[in-house]
Amino acid sequence: MMNNALELLKPARVFLLFSSIIMFLAPAAFAQEESSADIEEIIVEGIKGSAKSQREAKRNAKNITDSIFAEEFGTMPDSNVAEALQRVTGIGIDRRDGEGTFVTVRGVDPNLNQVTLNGQTATTGQDGSDFDFSMLSADMLKAIEVVKTPSANHIEGSLGGTVNLLTNRPLDMRYSIRSLEVQMQKSVLADETDPVIKANFADKFDNDRIGISASLFSDTKNTRTDMFQSFDLFQVRNVPGISYQTGEDLGDVWANIPNFLEQVINFDERTRTGGNLMFQFRPNEASEYWIDHSFTRHEIDKDRFAIRVNRLHRNSATNQNPSLPVAGTWIIDETRDIALAGQAGKSAGNQISMHWVTPTDTSITELGTIQDIGEFTVTAKLGLSRSEQTWPDYKSLNFLAFGNTTHQNGFDYRNPDGGFFLIPTFILDEDRNPSAPVGLTFNQTWIYDRLVTDDQDTYSIDIERDVDVSIFDKIQFGGRYFDREKGRSQTRAFANPVTPDGAVRLTTEGISQPFPVDDFFADVAPNALTSGWVIPDVNLVFDQYVNPDFVANYEADPLNSWYISMDATAFYFMADFTLLDDRLTGDVGVRYVDTNQRGVGTGGINFPRNEGSAQFPVDVSHSYSNVLPSLNMTYMLKEDMLLRFAASKVIARPSFNDLRAGTTVRASNRNETPRASGGNPAADPYEATNYDLSYEWYFGESGLFSAAIFYKDITAFNFNQTQLSDAYPDNTNSSSGILLDSSTCLNPYVAPVLETGTGRLNADGVLIPVSMYDAETCEAAQVTISLPRSGEGGFIKGYELGYQQAFTKLPGLLSGLGVMANYTFTDSEASYFSEGNEAYSGFSFLNTSKDTINATVYWQKDRHSAKLAYNYRSPRMVNASTLTNSVYMEGRKSVDFSANYQINKMFRLSFHALNLTEEYDRKFLARTVESNGLAGEGNAIDNDIPDYLTTDLRYTGRTYRLGLYMNFN
Repeated sequence: MMNNALELLKPARVFLLFSSIIMFLAPAAFAQEESSADIEEIIVEGIKGSAKSQREAKRNAKNITDSIFAEEFGTMPDSNVAEALQRVTGIGIDRRDGEGTFVTVRGVDPNLNQVTLNGQTATTGQDGSDFDFSMLSADMLKAIEVVKTPSANHIEGSLGGTVNLLTNRPLDMRYSIRSLEVQMQKSVLADETDPVIKANFADKFDNDRIGISASLFSDTKNTRTDMFQSFDLFQVRNVPGISYQTGEDLGDVWANIPNFLEQVINFDERTRTGGNLMFQFRPNEASEYWIDHSFTRHEIDKDRFAIRVNRLHRNSATNQNPSLPVAGTWIIDETRDIALAGQAGKSAGNQISMHWVTPTDTSITELGTIQDIGEFTVTAKLGLSRSEQTWPDYKSLNFLAFGNTTHQNGFDYRNPDGGFFLIPTFILDEDRNPSAPVGLTFNQTWIYDRLVTDDQDTYSIDIERDVDVSIFDKIQFGGRYFDREKGRSQTRAFANPVTPDGAVRLTTEGISQPFPVDDFFADVAPNALTSGWVIPDVNLVFDQYVNPDFVANYEADPLNSWYISMDATAFYFMADFTLLDDRLTGDVGVRYVDTNQRGVGTGGINFPRNEGSAQFPVDVSHSYSNVLPSLNMTYMLKEDMLLRFAASKVIARPSFNDLRAGTTVRASNRNETPRASGGNPAADPYEATNYDLSYEWYFGESGLFSAAIFYKDITAFNFNQTQLSDAYPDNTNSSSGILLDSSTCLNPYVAPVLETGTGRLNADGVLIPVSMYDAETCEAAQVTISLPRSGEGGFIKGYELGYQQAFTKLPGLLSGLGVMANYTFTDSEASYFSEGNEAYSGFSFLNTSKDTINATVYWQKDRHSAKLAYNYRSPRMVNASTLTNSVYMEGRKSVDFSANYQINKMFRLSFHALNLTEEYDRKFLARTVESNGLAGEGNAIDNDIPDYLTTDLRYTGRTYRLGLYMNFN
């Protein structure tokens, strides 16, 4: 803890003392928590049982909610939590390396939704606040609940909704569980088969006064990801161009050209182990105590091999490739001013090998009690959430093409058969053979050691009492305090290649390994380097050639280290009411929350090569308070029809990644545009007022039709903006460390005192790297800087439709058929700022897809079952402003199949096929606003802009799982 730790903990001590007293008071009566009572009483059996449970949980909820239930305890519809959640109305997911990772709720970005496990906040091992659902096994869960309209007693911090992951509570089960499941899963592209083991136990003892449950899992998965990336689409002047449309000579024009392109192949071994342990003690009907502990380790062992062409934007073209019509020119799409093909006269080429292992440990513990004291029911909880991610041995090797300063590398997006390839064809210099070891030289090596920690302590107390006052029949009040600390510390070593025998430039001959596949991108982008390139062997190079003193000489890296603390105290009051002969019910309340945050870090410059850095400390504190009223109402139109209305004021705190202190300039390569990034510890929360209206019709024994409309009036939000800015690294805003522009501070580059091999010292003795200034004029260079900033507000609105039914009236085997389907339409608009600080509107909020469709057709009979699931998510914007462009994620569909065959009471076979249509994930660029005479293209989704400009493409392929479930009851 920092120096103010004791002050921060004072409110926590009050909560803890009060909770401890409550836990040992003699109670008089007992009342179960309403928020989870209906869920916990539901018995789930198979697909039909899961669908019925979802229906009843939605019907009995006080708020507008949706849920998904295990088909049997320990058997969720999907093994990945995010992929299970995508079946829920209003949910969209992001994927990485073939797995669901992050979740949006009603179009709201993952950073802005609260994720809890049994009501306790889930911390993360990443830099941001968004929870990575791939760390958990879905099979340790009993249910997942998505609360879309909050009450005053709900945890604040969600703009879209709260995702509550629920494990088993043994005393609330009607039967015991003893099961084991063994699976084998195969990733087709990686051509690897891996084991999965899951075990579950739950039972009651001592005349049902003690309950114990345990869920354990071990899951290994090897994946391969074929990948393409482009970076920094710059606007370049004096580009000699030929029209793609007409073939005419355009003369010298402005055009968009990328900095560098790379093709990458990743091999991951992901190991996921963990479980949940729950102990309940209910000595009588008036009291209950419990300890709940969940833990998981998610370890990624990654090999990453890349080939790169770079500096494409910095030089006029000198074309020597006969496939292009005229030497010395670029092929320009006149409708968009985009360079489609060409070669840079002086470009570079790299082949890079990386290896790292990243274990992430997460644990969430809750100690709680429910007591009745006279007419009051009191619930007290202590929550401890811990996450730690380490990068203990990150290694990177960079091999450079010989004569790179005169190499003429380039690219070509055009497909000879018409249209465009998904990724551009690499045009390599005639002297460059990517498969020849003798064509490369050892250039740089990096080693990282990084630690990210995220710890939160939470203390809460909730008190409720039945009353009979006018229309009110219950009141509830309480408080919650949390103290969260998140930090990242990093050490590193960086060097030019130095061997024990001195400075020797090594080629990859003798230290390389064969490219591991012969079908790289073959089915997705056949114009890629399908047969691969030379791969330097990371471990062999370090073992035989890298100086041991270098490996041992780790240095602290303050520019990539930071600390953030946040604490908040909340109090609420809420009253339940009933009107019109109990046909109208609901709750009304208000929540007050006071938040304090502090960011501690370092700003400065990372110098070229291994010359160190210039640094300055940054320490910023900020506080804010919010009053959050809420109203939820349910009106019973008929016995089987409900009409719901909700209104609430909500906040979402900024991502931790946006709160980090200090701005860091990376100028580690000569003649490259320096890159800078930073955060804003003084950022305010996102704020919105939400309105919801829902209609629900529960027909027959299994039918449900629901329709809902929602509107979020967002008055404050933040987004990340990337732009070119003048660099003045030794003159900074003392409160935030953000670089100032030339109108605010003096030029530090005049009157240099001393010239060095890597830069010049200014009058204050600060070393300025070569890439940070113009060598002739000494004027400051421009930096590509990425910083969070506040938008001007906006809205998210839309509607949801849901339908489910089991067709039990159909004859024979057809009576096992059923369907679950939902559709969500979301429209949004946000006001961002362009590179010139001009506000521009008509763009959506980040990660907001207009259309989301989930449809499942299932069949279940005599415990045998089969299910075909379809999911579609339309395109969305994922980065609002990067230079003069925006980044969009292409729409994606997926089709999954699963089946179960019950051999007998003890054994059941299962089969799952994921991503049957072998979809990929792709991002593309569109120019946001007008700049340098190039017209802005506006919103790519609404304006039907061509999407050929791929900036990120990832393909992982299909996965199959075959399992045997054993029931020992």
